[in-house]
Amino acid sequence: MARRYDVLALSLLMFSTVLVIAISMDPKGFTLSTWQPLLAAITALGGAGIVYRGARLAYEAAMAKVALDRELNEREHARVTLGVLLRLEFSLRELKTEIETERLRINPPNWEGTRTLQASDFTLAMGSRLDEAWANLDRLPRQLSTMIAGIRAIYFDYKVMLRINEDQKWSYRPVSPPKQVRYFGEIFDNLHDKTVAALERARTAIDNVR
Repeated sequence: MARRYDVLALSLLMFSTVLVIAISMDPKGFTLSTWQPLLAAITALGGAGIVYRGARLAYEAAMAKVALDRELNEREHARVTLGVLLRLEFSLRELKTEIETERLRINPPNWEGTRTLQASDFTLAMGSRLDEAWANLDRLPRQLSTMIAGIRAIYFDYKVMLRINEDQKWSYRPVSPPKQVRYFGEIFDNLHDKTVAALERARTAIDNVR
């Protein structure tokens, strides 16, 4: 704090010194007008110091405002990102459960004999579960964003298969499922693996935001 007053103190000291020397050199003939240019210069120097201090204070205040705004923006970004991640984590858990149901529909436990299945039996529906995450990919870690894109791509393949086979019905035994059923099984397996990986990555991202 003391450094802010160095220029002013030095100016006042020089002013006093010059005044004392002038009076001591010629007490009777001393006139202020003779020393006025020098005294004016010293006074101007002091004024410049005051202006400098004012400018410096204004600059520091502006920089403090910038730092505060940056901190507030970062907090808001973290708050919104955390909300997106928490909702995504819940949606992925729901999706994982539904995919597991579809996998069991193809290969139920303790299955014996012949099983009949048709495309309309599959009820997996993404709905709007991943829409928010898809709209906020810039808030997600890159790897998680890539996983979300992969899940959507596999789900698209699933919807295409449903349309192609909407009138199909298959009867099969455990050891010899039809090609279409095997393909549905591969889709659900890939979708399940992608969803589990994304779920783990989302939980890690949540911990990092907190």
